[in-house]
Amino acid sequence: MRPEHRRRGLARRLVAALMEFAAADGGYRFVYLHTDPAVPGAEDFWRSQGDVVCDERVETGARVVHFEIPLPALPAPGTAVGTATSPVG
Repeated sequence: MRPEHRRRGLARRLVAALMEFAAADGGYRFVYLHTDPAVPGAEDFWRSQGDVVCDERVETGARVVHFEIPLPALPAPGTAVGTATSPVG
């Protein structure tokens, strides 16, 4: 992303949409990705999203870091989301 467009939340919104899409598809528990840590801000961003599963700089000397991001749990089918109940009395 160009520097003038960074720090506006766009990447976080895109990742959130991807995670919702993957979770809705079913059968997945994680999204796996890799990044080049030489890209400004990339490693810090992905570290804020998930866990490092392999840092190839340590393992092989390559400039690649692999991440795993857990998918959000979706409510069971037929479950209302965002509803609240209050006692009547």
